[in-house]
Amino acid sequence: MEFLHLSQAALEWLLEEGGLEVSEASPFGFLLRTPRRFSPKQRAAAAETELAARGVTPAKASPPGANGKPPGFESALRVLARPEALLRITISTPAGSPAIVSLFTRGDQGSVYYFDQDGFNVGSPVELTTVAASLEQQVQGPGPLEGEAAVAFWPSVLATLTQIWTAVKCDVAASVRRSDALARMGSPGPAEDTAGPALDELVQTGVLQATNGDLSIPPRYRPWLQLVWSGHLFQVNRLPLPAQGPPPAPEKGENLLFVGPPGRRVYCRDLTGAELMQKLDATKQPPPERKAIELVSPPPDVLGRAIGALLRRPASAPPAAEAGPAPS
Repeated sequence: MEFLHLSQAALEWLLEEGGLEVSEASPFGFLLRTPRRFSPKQRAAAAETELAARGVTPAKASPPGANGKPPGFESALRVLARPEALLRITISTPAGSPAIVSLFTRGDQGSVYYFDQDGFNVGSPVELTTVAASLEQQVQGPGPLEGEAAVAFWPSVLATLTQIWTAVKCDVAASVRRSDALARMGSPGPAEDTAGPALDELVQTGVLQATNGDLSIPPRYRPWLQLVWSGHLFQVNRLPLPAQGPPPAPEKGENLLFVGPPGRRVYCRDLTGAELMQKLDATKQPPPERKAIELVSPPPDVLGRAIGALLRRPASAPPAAEAGPAPS
C-alpha cells in the first residue's frame, strides 16, 4: 500500500482552497474546531510540494475515473473527509505491544490513516472486497476441536481456570495439586470458605478432572483453552460514523474477536438473553451469570458472510455454532 504524507499546511489548503468538505467524524475534523496555523502562501507552497507533485488535484477539479470514482489519492481523501465507518483492527501477540490499523470506509472503499510525529499519512484507496478477503485469511480457524465446533464457559469459570493454570504457565496438559489450586484461589485466606466448594463444583460439572489430589483439564477443553491462553488476539471493531456531529464512543461499535495464533483462530463471543436461555434449555431458573463466553470454530463460508456483513452494515449476525453445548 502506498501512502500520501501530508503536513497540516497541506490539509488546511485542501479545506480552504481545495474544496474538500470534512465532517466532524473525519480524522481531519479537528480542522473544523481549530484556527488556521498557516498563511495562504504557506498553504499553497505545501500543496504544490505535497499534492501536485504526487498528481493529486483539488477535490472540486478532480474528474471521476472510468469506474465513476476519483482516481488514486483523491478517492482516499474523499473517504477520509466524510467517512461512514471506522474499522479498527487490533493484532496482539505474546511478543510485544498490539498493532492497531485504522481503516476509514465510505461506500465500497476504504483508506488507512495514521498520524505520527512527521504529519498525516493517507493510504491509497482499497476496495472493501479486498479488505474482506484479507480478513478472512487472517482469521482462519482449525475446524472442530476434539470433535466440537464450539464450547462455552461461564466467565467466572474461565477466570478461575486462568487463575489456577497460570501457576504452570498455562500448560493445558499439566496437572495441578488441589492444595496449590486452593492457594491460587485465596485459601487459606479471603476465599477459604468458597474456594473448596467452587473446585468441587468444577469437578462435578466435568470442567475439571480429579485424580489422587491432582486436578487436570479434560481433553475436550484443552485445545480451546490453549488458544485462549496463547497470547494471540485478533479483533475487528466497526464503528459507524455520523454524517453530522462528533464520532460516538468506541464501545458503540460492533466487534469480532478471535483468539489463537494465525491459522488456528477461534471466534469469541458473548451469549446473553434468549440465546443463552436456549443454550441452557432453561426457561424457569435464571442462569447463574448474565452471560456466557462461547468459543466457536466456524467454517470458512460462515466467517466470510460475517466479515462481509460487518464491513457493510452497522450490525451483523455473528458466526455461531448451530448447536453448541451449554456453558460449563
